[in-house]
Amino acid sequence: MPTSPELRGLRKKQLELEQERLHRLKFSRFDFIFPDKGKFRRELYAKHMGFFAAGAKYMTRTLSGGNKVGKTEGCAYEFSAHATGAYPDWWEGKRFSRPISMLACGTEGKKARESIQLKLLGWPGGDMGTGLIPKDRLLLNKCRLGQSASNLFESIFVRNRDGYENAINILTYKAGREAFEATDRDIIWEDEEPDELIHNENVTRLMVREGILMLSYTPLKGLTILTKELIKRGNDQDDQEAWYGRITWDDVPHITPAMIERFKKEYKQHEMAARRYGIPKMGSGAIFTRPWDEVSIPPIRLPDWWPRFYAMDFGYKHPTACLWFAWDRENDVMYVYSEHRVAEAKMTEHVIAVQARGKWVRGAADHNASIEDGKLILDKYNALGLHLVAAKKGEEFGLLEIRDRLATDRLKFFTTLTKTQEEYETYHTDEKGKIYALDDDLMSALRMGVTTGPEIAKTRPPKRVAVNRVKPIKFSERKLY
Repeated sequence: MPTSPELRGLRKKQLELEQERLHRLKFSRFDFIFPDKGKFRRELYAKHMGFFAAGAKYMTRTLSGGNKVGKTEGCAYEFSAHATGAYPDWWEGKRFSRPISMLACGTEGKKARESIQLKLLGWPGGDMGTGLIPKDRLLLNKCRLGQSASNLFESIFVRNRDGYENAINILTYKAGREAFEATDRDIIWEDEEPDELIHNENVTRLMVREGILMLSYTPLKGLTILTKELIKRGNDQDDQEAWYGRITWDDVPHITPAMIERFKKEYKQHEMAARRYGIPKMGSGAIFTRPWDEVSIPPIRLPDWWPRFYAMDFGYKHPTACLWFAWDRENDVMYVYSEHRVAEAKMTEHVIAVQARGKWVRGAADHNASIEDGKLILDKYNALGLHLVAAKKGEEFGLLEIRDRLATDRLKFFTTLTKTQEEYETYHTDEKGKIYALDDDLMSALRMGVTTGPEIAKTRPPKRVAVNRVKPIKFSERKLY
C-alpha cells in the first residue's frame, strides 16, 4: 500500500492536473467548443458546420436565426480560428496562411463590448483571455482601448501559431459609413444587422484581398432591404458569392423543450417567428402567424381521385405565378403541391409550364387583368389552350379563408415549394394595414385558389385502355382440316 508521503504526492499531482484543466478551460475555451463526443458534440450542430464549410466557397455568409442558438458564438469561433491559425482537424472552411487584417463590428459600443469582445476576449482586466482567443495568443501590451465605450478595445493583436501578428479592429455602426472606408480587409464580421450602406462598404473593403464576410443576426428589424437581398441571393443557386443559413431553436441541443415552452411565455406571438425561427419580424402586420414548419409536409403520393386545380396571378415585370392544388374532398384538406413563378417570360412559355402539370387541370385567375390592346389576359391564355375561369373577388375574404384553413390544418404545402415558403414567411401588411404588394405573386394565387378552387376542381381523366381489334375470319380462306 502507498505510504502517507506517497499518498500526499499523488493527491498533489491530481490537484495540479485539475488546476491545469481548469486553467485551460478558463483561458483556452476554443479547445472545448464543438467537441467530438458528449451531449453538445459537433455532429449535433449541423447548421454551424454547414456555415463553416461554406466559407471555403462563398465570399458572403449570413448566419440568421432565433435568439440564443449560437450565431455569435459560431462566428466568434471562426474569427478566432483565423486570428490564431489554430484550425481544428475537422475544419473544412476557409483557411489563411498569411498575416490578415480583421474587422468585427456591432451596433454600438456597449453592445459590441458585451457581445463581440466578450466572445473573443472575455471581460477586460483579470478575465482577459477567457474568450475564444486563448490568453497565451493575445498580445495584451499592444491592445488599445477605444473611445466609443468604456473598456472596449478598438485594436487587438494576436500572435498566430506561425509566428506573425494579426490585427483585429472593432468598430460600431454608429460611427457611420465613413469610418469603414480606406482599409482593405481579409475578414469582416458584422454582428447584428448593419445599415445597407455600411454593409456595401464592408463588401468593397474585401475585394482587393479576396476576403470573406460573416453576418450573424436575428432579423428583428423585419424584412429590410438588406435582409431581403441576403435571402434572395442565398436561395439563388447560380449566385456563387453569397450563402444564407438559418438556425432555429429546434436545431441546437442546448435549447431544450422545457426552455422553448418558457420562451413562448416570454415573447409575444407575432415575435415568435423571428425569435424562434429567425424569420424576419413582421410585427403585428404579419398576415400568417403559423410557422412554415407547422403547415408544410414532405411530398406525398396524391391519389388520382383527389380533384386538382390551379390558380394563376398574371404579371410580366413582376412574375407570373401559379400554384397547383390537390383537394382531399372527404376531409376538406387542400394540398399545395407545385409552384411556378417566372418574370419577363412570354405567355407561351407560361402555357407550356402550366400544361406540363396536366392539360386537363382547370385554373382560376383575375378576370379584370388586361393588356395594352384592351384584351383580357385571361382570354388570351384560354386562346392559347388553358382552361381559366374568373376567380372570386375579395382580398379579405380570401385571407380569412386561408387563415381558417391554416388554423384547422386543412391547408398544407409541400416542403419542396421554396418560393412559396419565401413569400409565405414574408407576407405582411404595411403601417396602414394594407398588404405589402411586393413579391406576393404566389400568395395572390393562393388566395384565388382557396376561394375558387372547389368550384373548378376536376379529377384526372381515366387512361384509355387500348383494345386489340379482332380480325374478322374469312371462312373461305381458312382450312377447317
